[in-house]
Amino acid sequence: MAAETARAIRAGLEAPRYEPERPGSKPLWMAYGASIYTLSGVQYDFSGPHYHPGFEVGIVMKGSEQVTFNDCTLSCQVGDLWFANAWETHQCLAHHPDDEHLIAVFRFDYLGEELVGEVPWVTLFTLDHVQMLAASDDKLRRKVLDIAHVMRDEDWHRAPRWELVVRFELLRLFIEIQRKCFLAGAPINEALPRAAKLAQLVPALSLLRSLPPERVSLGEAARACGFSPSHFHRLFGDVFGISYAKLCLQNRLSLASSMIVNTSKSIAAIAAETGFASSSHLHRYFRRYSGCTPGEYRRRKLSALAATVGAGRPR
Repeated sequence: MAAETARAIRAGLEAPRYEPERPGSKPLWMAYGASIYTLSGVQYDFSGPHYHPGFEVGIVMKGSEQVTFNDCTLSCQVGDLWFANAWETHQCLAHHPDDEHLIAVFRFDYLGEELVGEVPWVTLFTLDHVQMLAASDDKLRRKVLDIAHVMRDEDWHRAPRWELVVRFELLRLFIEIQRKCFLAGAPINEALPRAAKLAQLVPALSLLRSLPPERVSLGEAARACGFSPSHFHRLFGDVFGISYAKLCLQNRLSLASSMIVNTSKSIAAIAAETGFASSSHLHRYFRRYSGCTPGEYRRRKLSALAATVGAGRPR
């Protein structure tokens, strides 16, 4: 029965929700709380299958959680954590309404080309999920929880340079995981080729960040990496599981979603600035990937923001 349930959940991952606001226009996005919670009468569900352009670190801080990827399902307890690669579909299901987790989603340039011991930090996001979880023990879980509490408090209070502190804590976390995985014999060396492929694509990702997405053609992105368009297309699909064209579209939607919430510009103006032919063109793709219209998205986000005013940091 458990195997059938896991298969059913993984089947549901075939139609994931795209979440452009993670991390959105900023290098870091964080949240703390339950998978499902209600603000101002509106229910926000982070438990459904989803994916986003940022790298995700999740830590269970209370209770337990089931985290499902396309190839496996993890049963995570307090102090356990999971890594989701950029654009990797996953789903988090709490076992109890009071269960809580910490989520940090960040862009590649938030940590840059930092090394964690002998390997780039991004290597950890190419490890086998099951083997990485199996490498955990009580000592490591205590360290992970300590790091999670520091990150949560920094996000909550947002004192000057708080994002720098979170950056240091993430690197500290990666060092602990890398050290433990090496000692437990997890196949980090097997992950190095996959990480090397991702590193080869960094020039294209940097170009996308510096220019409007619709202005960077596949040919220009390939030249930035020193590849032919056909080789770049294959390599990009191998690393991210989606085409370069689809990633560019999702980047444009990410930019549009940020402008919808953070500016008072009309939907038509936002569509023009993000490379869509018209407001209806933006409307069609936005609804397909986000499950709602741009107008509904604006109302929902502004309602949630208003509900948190005077109540501290949102979870």
